[in-house]
Amino acid sequence: MLEIDGLGHVYADGTRALEGVTLRIEKGLFGLLGPNGAGKSTLMRVAATLQAPDEGTIRFDGIDVVREPDRIRRLLGYLPQDLGFYPGVSTFDMLDHLAALKGFRHRNERRELVSDLLEAVRLWDARGKALSTLSGGMRRRFGIAQALIGRPRLVIVDEPTAGLDPEERSRCLDLLAGIGDEAVVILSTHIVADVSDLCPRMAVLAGGRVVSEGVPDDLISRLEGQIWTSRVEPEDLEGLYASLNIISRRRSAGQIIVRVHGAKSPGPSFRSAAPDLEDFFFATLKQSGAGASSQSRT
Repeated sequence: MLEIDGLGHVYADGTRALEGVTLRIEKGLFGLLGPNGAGKSTLMRVAATLQAPDEGTIRFDGIDVVREPDRIRRLLGYLPQDLGFYPGVSTFDMLDHLAALKGFRHRNERRELVSDLLEAVRLWDARGKALSTLSGGMRRRFGIAQALIGRPRLVIVDEPTAGLDPEERSRCLDLLAGIGDEAVVILSTHIVADVSDLCPRMAVLAGGRVVSEGVPDDLISRLEGQIWTSRVEPEDLEGLYASLNIISRRRSAGQIIVRVHGAKSPGPSFRSAAPDLEDFFFATLKQSGAGASSQSRT
């Protein structure tokens, strides 16, 4: 279990990235959902021993992450948003090098491990290709492979599907889904669908604070009977912002479809809609003061 208690961090310019973050994360997939700038990456760097917090504690299976980083690194797999590569090195050789750094000293054992990982992430056929020639999706799959070296018990992935096409996103999520049976896996993202597709538990981080936490279906049920939708003309949108609690919008056939959060129907043109995780996320951000006046749905 990962235990986070009262974690706080302020950057040198005065930006408060984390404030009183407290979470209990057990084995399986846990979604950390938040907009850009919410503090997700800072929290992930602290959990990955790359950054020390200004206050609070963080422990994994009883090990103090801040005071005993070397012990945690033996148990850790980490995929940051931007994973640096030696561009001219082949996929196989780069993963072999990283395995050696992770402590696999015997060449034959290491090469068997690398082969298994490349097969698992469907990159065996690209084993001889330079990393610089791989597509964005292939690089993310390589990133997952390097995070799985040594069968880590704590796996942290930061925005793993950002910028991927639908097919590569699906492949990436399939890989992550297979990891949660054996490890604590934290999926940090601003993409709601990643959490709804994968994670049995989640938290929403906004403004450096945890503003909600729980089981996605339970969180969604809080909005039952409170979501209303209607098609509106673009020229009417500004006026509706002033009078309604619009939490999201999308365009369709030249019109705008808005979703409104409220206890009763805003008017005769609105119909009741079943809530989903995007509704909960956008409503939560707005209530916390961390969201914009409305969000575009995907």
